[in-house]
Amino acid sequence: MLTGENGILTKSENERNQTDEAEDIEKINLAISEAQIGEYGYQGLTTENLGSALVKDGVKSVVYEDTDGTRHILLLDEKKEYKLDDMGNIENLNIDFNTKYVVPDSQDEARNEEVIEIGIDGQPVDMDLWEYTLLEDGTYGLNDKDVFIENYVATSGDSNDNLVNGKIQGAIPQYIKPSEDSDFIAVTNINYLFYNTNLSEAPTIPCTVINMRGTFNTCKNLIDMSSIPYGVTNMYGTFAGCSNLINTVNIPNSIRNISNMFKGCSSLTKVPTIPNSVIVLVATFKGCSDLQGVLEINANVTGKQLGEEFYNNIDYHNCLVDATNNEGIKLKLTGSCPVLQQIVENANNPNIT
Repeated sequence: MLTGENGILTKSENERNQTDEAEDIEKINLAISEAQIGEYGYQGLTTENLGSALVKDGVKSVVYEDTDGTRHILLLDEKKEYKLDDMGNIENLNIDFNTKYVVPDSQDEARNEEVIEIGIDGQPVDMDLWEYTLLEDGTYGLNDKDVFIENYVATSGDSNDNLVNGKIQGAIPQYIKPSEDSDFIAVTNINYLFYNTNLSEAPTIPCTVINMRGTFNTCKNLIDMSSIPYGVTNMYGTFAGCSNLINTVNIPNSIRNISNMFKGCSSLTKVPTIPNSVIVLVATFKGCSDLQGVLEINANVTGKQLGEEFYNNIDYHNCLVDATNNEGIKLKLTGSCPVLQQIVENANNPNIT
């Protein structure tokens, strides 16, 4: 009566598993609905916005696209993996989590003993290829610790060794499990991760990331930027000095600081709308000599004096100084930002109106 295929304990276990699976599917369906409600109305479901929706809901998860085109949702706390097809059907793949996610054979540095990491592609990552630091808030940053604790002084770091022909090896880590008896912890900070490297192809950024200060700073070979996850708040100097950067993507309505974000991007001709979440525009487009067309700025910039963090400059200081200075190009500012006219006057450039 207790054991066996029809025993009481077996039936109880099956019922519990069915309940847990139903709760998992409900979480995923809720995230799908949230992902389709974009900032400007309905949007199609993507791997990126589904991943962001789950993380926003507090679900430790990785969403990736399999080779057959289906999306897979990995739930880390539940140790389960689900498949989502084009018809919206969700299937439990019943994986053996503890067998699939183990330390890779290639990982042998002493600092990484028992360390397991899952990348944005849902696969274990060789952590010998990455520097990582446990931050004060209990999450991880990817880089040498000096980048995080010494006034954000950028150092080349070991991330340079992870580049082959301008591309990273594998995928960026999204969660790190430091030991056998610990939980997976999110990677939230990628400050100066690829600073002054020969990176030419921007990798996909984990949707857990909230700080991208200087991430691609001075990557002169970079032409395109990857999508920016919703939840990122700081992009100070993210693409500064990327003189060959041509194409940009949407800036999510979570970012507050874009100071120096495109400073010195002399090949940049157009940039996306600046959302109203932004409050600091110090030198954002300084030296963007090819910038042209219409730039919509809906930022909540006030013109107030900033504190020591921003060297006591006003929050739009030098925003467009030395921008649009190549012959024959003009730039028109539009939007709801309350200091648009002051930004134009500060630029002191007849080609900016």
